[in-house]
Amino acid sequence: MSVSRTSRFVAAAVGAVFALWSAAAAAQGAVTTLSLDSDMDPAAAGALDPAGARLPADLWRGADRAEIARLAANLPRRPSSPALRDLVRRTLAVAAMPPKGASVSPGLIETRARALLRMGDAELAARLMAAMPKTKRDLAADALLLDASLLTLDHSSACAVARSRTGQAADMVFSKASAFCEALAGDRDRADFVAALVYERASDDKAFFALLDGMAAGKVNAKRAFVGVDAPSPLHFAMLRALGAPPPDPKAERADDYGPAAERLIATDPAATLRGRMVAMWGALQANRADFEAARQLFMAAGDSKAAPKGAAGKVARLYARTVAAPRGPDRTTALGRLLKAGDDLDAGVAVAKLAQPLLVDVLALASRPDIAGRIARGLLLAEEHRAARRWLVSLRAAAKVPGAEDAGVRLTELYALVDAADERPFVDTEAAVWLGAAGRVKGRDAGEMAAIMAKCRGAVGLDVPKALATAAAAWSPKQPLSPLEVLPMQSAAEAGRVGEAVLRAAHLVDGQEAASRPYRLAEAAAALAAAGLAADARRLAVEAAIAGGL
Repeated sequence: MSVSRTSRFVAAAVGAVFALWSAAAAAQGAVTTLSLDSDMDPAAAGALDPAGARLPADLWRGADRAEIARLAANLPRRPSSPALRDLVRRTLAVAAMPPKGASVSPGLIETRARALLRMGDAELAARLMAAMPKTKRDLAADALLLDASLLTLDHSSACAVARSRTGQAADMVFSKASAFCEALAGDRDRADFVAALVYERASDDKAFFALLDGMAAGKVNAKRAFVGVDAPSPLHFAMLRALGAPPPDPKAERADDYGPAAERLIATDPAATLRGRMVAMWGALQANRADFEAARQLFMAAGDSKAAPKGAAGKVARLYARTVAAPRGPDRTTALGRLLKAGDDLDAGVAVAKLAQPLLVDVLALASRPDIAGRIARGLLLAEEHRAARRWLVSLRAAAKVPGAEDAGVRLTELYALVDAADERPFVDTEAAVWLGAAGRVKGRDAGEMAAIMAKCRGAVGLDVPKALATAAAAWSPKQPLSPLEVLPMQSAAEAGRVGEAVLRAAHLVDGQEAASRPYRLAEAAAALAAAGLAADARRLAVEAAIAGGL
């Protein structure tokens, strides 16, 4: 790109080129959207229908629009619970009548889409924004749609939005994207022309100009282009991928709206360095937004490489590679136990269990140490491989005479009751006393807290709480009690049938900054989901809570 083109040339050509672009944009058509009447409230639009989202069509009934917008705008970027993340994702994306109240700025649909984008779900964010009628989208809404489309490498949608806004917006992001689109289409004259206009108004994005030059030359020094750039933009990522050039290695967790989405993109970029892909994949795993098939391949390759990064990502990769290499049988079982323990120690137990899912399903439920057998069974439950987990329960019962096996079997039996929402045999006071005894012998765990979590989880899935368990739970005094300011509004929303509000408040409670027990927060959230009528989601969350709490 020749930024030395004169301003006189720019002024002479602008009218003709803009007219040509407008005609091209009209011929190509607008971004494909889900149908919504133009006279309807755009906040009713969605990327999922209620049946597909497994949510009621009136999930916002009774809620206040401004409060829902506030809750959605401040959702955690990296939800720690996969079950709750999935529910929040569906809640934000579903098409439903919006809550009542005065309009908010930015609009509710934009706030929902940005929350999805912040969680790393760029594809669903793009679909949600595309569901909004074009006539209702302002510049900020189109900028959000553009960024989401670029992060999913959907050049067609991104270019349609960029071309429709070029020459109509002071924000140079549309013009820069248009230049990229013209270069991508092989029209260097148009690409150079737009770039010259951009340079006249905003010459500070050195990386953009270097990448555009690279598209003309067929290569670019990406490392030099991004000197001083801490957080590449969605457009930068799209241009790098088009060039086949390596993106910068992630330096730290991004604090902007694009962190998890950018990590997902880098993690699967064949041009990225091994270290960069590993760091990005670990971030995506922690955000519960990873491509697990790609993660398995990457961790296997990195685990055998001296280039694997230090820290959590490298540790898990090495353990994963050793597990794959271990002979099927006791060695594989022991290696799996170590891998799952590392996941628990790193507060990534669910992600590591899902990473190891094919290995967990394949391993034989043979005689093993009770602690390892119990850990593998719990890993299978977290990976939602319930039938395979039951084989380990049978194995523990068969080895009842082995020290620790009986306790492990008792605890796993009651954990399985949460999965099925049904007791294998009546869980009366005598059974509860046996369970409490087994819980009291778990090293490093507070038996009172375990009782409180079990009582809350049983109630959440509709099971009776015997007196012995309720008494033990009531006797527990948490070091950091849950704040009533967080719990009571969630419970109130759930009991009043304000389903969407209850879900968002549950997400805030679980990943709150206070030091209260996370497993107990999960259990409280599960109880609220059950009260709101979301029984299946409550069961999934109750199982997460129970396993996180050592049950």
